[in-house]
Amino acid sequence: MLVLALLWFAGCTTWTPQPFAVGEQAKTPQEVKSPPAEQRARFIFHDIEPELRSKTGIPLRLPGFLPDVDAEHPIYATVESATQSGYEILLAVILPCTGGNNCLYGTVAASSSPFELENEAKPVPVKLTHGIEGQFIEFVCHAYCSQAFVRWHEGTYYYSIGIKAEKKQAMIEVANSSIDVERIKAH
Repeated sequence: MLVLALLWFAGCTTWTPQPFAVGEQAKTPQEVKSPPAEQRARFIFHDIEPELRSKTGIPLRLPGFLPDVDAEHPIYATVESATQSGYEILLAVILPCTGGNNCLYGTVAASSSPFELENEAKPVPVKLTHGIEGQFIEFVCHAYCSQAFVRWHEGTYYYSIGIKAEKKQAMIEVANSSIDVERIKAH
């Protein structure tokens, strides 16, 4: 029990919402319908999107999907910075949060310059939607776990999405959802 408590405090575990209430029958994958990508996590960015659009010259790439996030298990988005050359959004499980291990869920960022590597992990090439090539950067766990990242560029714009201790496939889905959401809105 002490080991589980220490892992929880270290932040290297992630919580998973219960798929159904006690006594309720689990639904088969065919019975569960996922909402469209543009409706899953967009509510998180609703309040900050106008500020971002007015302050940055970089096209927004805000995820429509975030693992384990829904209306019952929200994540809070706060603008850390927004300029003509980029933006950085902090995703937190509780507020106030300044990016500390106890409250950090992840980050969403864009820049007119490439991002620097933040940990000792090596980038792994990944294929994203619409033929975009990106890089996956694995999280690292020591006393606490860092964020895993997917980074890519579109023309002269560079994008980065990080989620604490997340797996590669989930990170690719998150990145794809941010690319797809903005393409849907543009048409």
